[in-house]
Amino acid sequence: MNEAREHARRFLFGLPRRLWAVCAAAGTLVAVLLCLMWCMRFVTVTNSGGGSETIYAPVVASHEYTLSLAGMSAGIGDETLLQDDPASGTAALHLEEAVLLHVASDGVEADVYVTQETVGDALDDLGIVLGEYDYTEPELSAACTDGMSITVHRVEYRDYTIRETIPHETVVEYTSVLRRTPEKELVTQEGVDGYLHAEARDRIVDGEVESTELLAVYSQSDPVTEIVKKYQAGVPVSDVEPPDGVTVVDNVPVDETLPDTEEMTVYTMKATGYYSARGMGASGLGLYYGTVALDPTLIPYGSLLYITSADGNFVYGWAIATDTGAFVQTNRMQVDLFYESYVESAANAAGEVLVYVVREGEGDWSYRDAET
Repeated sequence: MNEAREHARRFLFGLPRRLWAVCAAAGTLVAVLLCLMWCMRFVTVTNSGGGSETIYAPVVASHEYTLSLAGMSAGIGDETLLQDDPASGTAALHLEEAVLLHVASDGVEADVYVTQETVGDALDDLGIVLGEYDYTEPELSAACTDGMSITVHRVEYRDYTIRETIPHETVVEYTSVLRRTPEKELVTQEGVDGYLHAEARDRIVDGEVESTELLAVYSQSDPVTEIVKKYQAGVPVSDVEPPDGVTVVDNVPVDETLPDTEEMTVYTMKATGYYSARGMGASGLGLYYGTVALDPTLIPYGSLLYITSADGNFVYGWAIATDTGAFVQTNRMQVDLFYESYVESAANAAGEVLVYVVREGEGDWSYRDAET
């Protein structure tokens, strides 16, 4: 047995060196081929854009090389994922292509590459944490697209107590009642400041108050507007609307519905002013700017009138006869003009006016042509 081994050893060592070199090279080649066969796979290469290629490549090769064999390449921020199945001799390499986002959060803006599918996933990957009330534009569930801008809004709420005065406004109105003292101003309604005592909550977005909500109102008073009257020639006191078919030309009413042969009745009367807190005249009709007291036997209740001074500097305007004055016992040719403030009625004093009877009233305070 020993002799056989010695014989074999001498035989092998007696072989030429060139033969040994050939055998060594052949063995190495076989080993390399076996290694390659063990590493090679049919690799399916895909990307997030929908591309797909199948190649035969060594699974141990770099991902960049494998992508190049499939005609693809990785860009900035792109990620690759390899799944190998040696038993089947196949593998899958997926290229998730990154998108460029512009992210603004907490006063910092940056351009970043991400491979996440949604805004929420991208912010998580960037380490941006949202508070309870924070929100994003677009919303967290929105899909990330290349070039998208994402803004993180920080939201907080602040509760506090309000104790404040609400200043009143001042409104200037013009009237011709001040014809005797045009430089004078009348305050017909005193202004009163309001106040508010309440519990409020501010919604603060990115450091700015976006809205305020009143949680509880403990006490509140609305301001009262101050009304100041100033003189302007010819400005009517009354806000009663003119009837259809009647116009005022050179401060004289013209009733276009009357025949040419019919003239409008006009009286020259003494005009005084009055004010009453109650809201009903002797006729049962209300009292307001544009209602007057007359002798109802001369001008019936409900008659529509136009009242002005002869020179047009004072215009009471359109008026309705709704009340009876005590003066009728001594002077039928007098008209008492109603004002909604005492100071105006006093400023009216006494003066001469023209009273045009445009539509004479009837017992039910309707106008002669009400049906037309």
